Amino acid sequence: MANKIGWFNNHRVPKHGSKSTNRLALGSFSLILIIGLVLATVYYFPNLLSPRKRVLTSKTANSATYKVDEKQYATKIYPQAKWYKDSSGKWQDIDTSLEVEGNKISTKGLPFSVSFSKQADKPLTFALGKDSISFSPVILKSASNEESRAIVSKDKVTYYDIYKNTNLERVITPQGLKQSLVLTKPGHPESFSEKILSDMTVKKVGDGSLAYYEGSKVLATSPKPHLVDAKGKKIMLSYALSRDKLTIALPSLKGLSYPITIDPSIFHTLPDFQTGTSTNVDTSTSPVRLAEQSPGVYYSSGTLESSSIDVGAGDSARITSVAWETSGVGQTTQPANTELKFQIAANNDNATWNHIGPDGTAGTYFTQATGHKATAEIKGRYIRYKAYFSTTDTGLTPFFNSLTLTTIDIGSGSDGSATVSGTVNIVNLYEDDNVLGVTTSRGVDKGLNMGPNTYLAASSAVPNFDSLTVTDTGVLTTSSKVKLELKVSGVLTVATGGKIDVSGKGYVGGIAGVRGIGGRFGGRGEGPGGGTGSAWGGGGGGGYGGAGG
Repeated sequence: MANKIGWFNNHRVPKHGSKSTNRLALGSFSLILIIGLVLATVYYFPNLLSPRKRVLTSKTANSATYKVDEKQYATKIYPQAKWYKDSSGKWQDIDTSLEVEGNKISTKGLPFSVSFSKQADKPLTFALGKDSISFSPVILKSASNEESRAIVSKDKVTYYDIYKNTNLERVITPQGLKQSLVLTKPGHPESFSEKILSDMTVKKVGDGSLAYYEGSKVLATSPKPHLVDAKGKKIMLSYALSRDKLTIALPSLKGLSYPITIDPSIFHTLPDFQTGTSTNVDTSTSPVRLAEQSPGVYYSSGTLESSSIDVGAGDSARITSVAWETSGVGQTTQPANTELKFQIAANNDNATWNHIGPDGTAGTYFTQATGHKATAEIKGRYIRYKAYFSTTDTGLTPFFNSLTLTTIDIGSGSDGSATVSGTVNIVNLYEDDNVLGVTTSRGVDKGLNMGPNTYLAASSAVPNFDSLTVTDTGVLTTSSKVKLELKVSGVLTVATGGKIDVSGKGYVGGIAGVRGIGGRFGGRGEGPGGGTGSAWGGGGGGGYGGAGG
């Protein structure tokens, strides 16, 4: 001790040192102490400072699946494509914004490219890899104004007065190029033509659309055109294809209200980008919403069904909850008088699609955006969601930004090994392997975390341990009306003093017999083998239950 005191006296701050020197020494000592505490915490208690890491396991153009722990997965699904694979096969963020360099306008972050000019009469080129097609508007002087003004805004270009009383809008989407000819008032042309130059083969198909082929493979399509007037009246149009010229002729517009919009567009057919099908839902906007039947007036209902998603948890993946975002990231509320709800279909063959709600029936829906638990077993590797949009005020619409599915692999694999060293309820043991003295090889916060409202006493939900040890102080039991069932593929060890206690736990016993007139019976037990009360006596005990009185 004397040596230690001497060392301190020899190394302390001189008595007559400056105040700043004293503060510096004290500050240095405090800093060393704090660093030491942090290092000790990291070494001895790593879980206190290390947040649970999510590991990306799979990705598609519109979904990302993360492994949360050894059994749980979270899959976030978007109604629109969010990523694309570049030439090296790496996923990149989709960016539909346009770049402007002089008179040239072009796309940048997409699996296809579109380039055109600020001058409306110059060619527009749509390219998929080495294949491309160019469209050049045929603008007659008699049908055009002297000058068309091009206005660029993010992913949209508007040419004002490309033809007399006609504007042209070009909007870039993850699926391709959406074009609109907007007739502002009478006096516009009666037909619109474009010249086509392409190394692809262009054919008109049976439904009135155009298909662009490379050999026998369809690379892109132009849906059959239509027009919509200001009151939402829709009339189907048709393409006339003659060698290198494509024409849309207008029918009689008598009785229609201006402005009138015509939509000649082109979309790619890349298989990775098929995100689903919709009815009365506008998937070209973000977030997705009900489509307008006329400007500012939405359809009263619509549906959106996704394409197939591999949730990554294997053939025995079970969906435990569904949550979604509405008008944007982190948003879960909707405008008044609107509703968005979901059903889920799951299978292992990627072919059988029966949409059901949280209780496993076709008549219920997931309705809680912040997280709606599945009370039935919805199990399968492949899933599809179906979104139901509705509004009682057609001036308002519900919104949909993204959906998150939480799944757990309950299947044929093992739930690991567990040790019971205190009194543990089997439901808790299965739901969260960390409670009440239970330890596992997975460590803190690595249990199954099923939650008390989602436990299913079914064969597929029975704990399946590699090994289970009940120590001399351990008691494995269960609560009233919950049967105790588990599987151990390896060794089950119950030490002297340890217990697996099922007395009076599985089912409620018969109630006491009632004294009275002969022939009067007491209660019966609820479980299998439940006893029946005898006349003038006590009731028999229920199966797995306490005896009657």
